[in-house]
Amino acid sequence: MKNDDKIVANVYESFDYDKFKILNENRGQKETKGIKERKIKTLQRMIDAGTWIQNITRVRVNASYEIIDGAHTFELHRRNGLPIRYEITNDPNFNETTKRELIGNVYSINSVTTSWTSAELFAAAIQTKAPLALIFAEIIEENDNVFLWSDLMGLLTHDTDYFLGRWRKCQMANFEDKKLIEAANDRPFKSELKDFAKLNQKARIATRKGYFL
Repeated sequence: MKNDDKIVANVYESFDYDKFKILNENRGQKETKGIKERKIKTLQRMIDAGTWIQNITRVRVNASYEIIDGAHTFELHRRNGLPIRYEITNDPNFNETTKRELIGNVYSINSVTTSWTSAELFAAAIQTKAPLALIFAEIIEENDNVFLWSDLMGLLTHDTDYFLGRWRKCQMANFEDKKLIEAANDRPFKSELKDFAKLNQKARIATRKGYFL
């Protein structure tokens, strides 16, 4: 049967592990280069049980061999001496971009397949020096860590979803939003922040005494 389908990607195979780069800021885990040992152990059990199908695994990289999807698959294969099967994307979102934008786009695709935690998103934003994340980090430190970054985002945007744990609507781009950055530096927000800090402190004391406000 004739196949007129368009070829959209080529798959390569390599044992040259050193040419691949795991983004330090991936998942905000700079010390471990974005790798979660718990996930590696889960995948390793599949290899040990003979249920890991290496021929269908793929790692996606950009033109600089920075891994944009499949970092755990890469690390698993590296540790077990298995070849890396990979695709190179020409998408400008992962090539013609700054490091901060690249991490934001990696976050977007990872959010679909493997959810980031709130702490991972915020840590990645800080490590890429996203302005609003740095402002939030300073506020959190000044207030003895009584705030979550999502509290501050909710207060700044007047969006109660953030107080209810619905922070996944936030993208890396939100930490670069010029209007939000300006608002975070304005007097009204700082005034609201003081009131919120007092309420937060009262709530913590009340909880320790066994009742809620």
